[in-house]
Amino acid sequence: MSKLIDQVVIKKHFCGPPNSGNGGYVCGVLARYLEGTVEITLRIPPPLDKVLDIIQTEEGFRMMDGEQLVASAKTATLELEIPAAPNFEQAVAASKNYKGFQHHHFNTCFVCGPTRRAGEGLQLYAGNFGEKNKVATPWIPYDELFDENDLLKEVYYAAALDCPGYFSLIEEELLVLVLGRMTRTIKSKIKKGERLVVMGWKLASEGRKHFCGTAIIGENGELKAYAKSTWIEIKLENVK
Repeated sequence: MSKLIDQVVIKKHFCGPPNSGNGGYVCGVLARYLEGTVEITLRIPPPLDKVLDIIQTEEGFRMMDGEQLVASAKTATLELEIPAAPNFEQAVAASKNYKGFQHHHFNTCFVCGPTRRAGEGLQLYAGNFGEKNKVATPWIPYDELFDENDLLKEVYYAAALDCPGYFSLIEEELLVLVLGRMTRTIKSKIKKGERLVVMGWKLASEGRKHFCGTAIIGENGELKAYAKSTWIEIKLENVK
């Protein structure tokens, strides 16, 4: 049995590639309908500026564009070993190594696009620190991302846990990868004014599939949220 419970619009402001929604942000939109650890699977490039139906099913929730499945979400479990994180100052230094400053396939991305100005995007510029395939960036979320209780709105946890994972997966060549699946857990609410570190690390690669972990760490070392994600390698001309 399934029923329509809500409708949402992914605004152009929240794009990843120029003509589709940022995968992490869309995961966050759908994950809001479930509690605890949530697994979100993206099926097609999320369309922008269209009314999308949220359908409740026995398994969880679906985001639909008419008859086409955009994404699905269900409760899950997640075991992930979190590596040691750099402190805020070390993350600032790491962000200077951000590969997206030299070249970026989607430079208007809401999460990591270098052409986004302060207050227009998350500006998460994760660069290598220490060993290869580990990246980090500082993050102080801007005021508009918080609710009336000065807590970070839930949708932005998954958004922040998105792109730093991508930059942990690439080395010299900027592979064209799109988010296919994210399993995310929120451990502790983020309050306005907190200084955070967002980090990503590579787990494995299998053909066109690449796996990574990401985490948001508070200034005192508190784990705020973490995720395991699957990225799919595609050709740039196939990106919508």
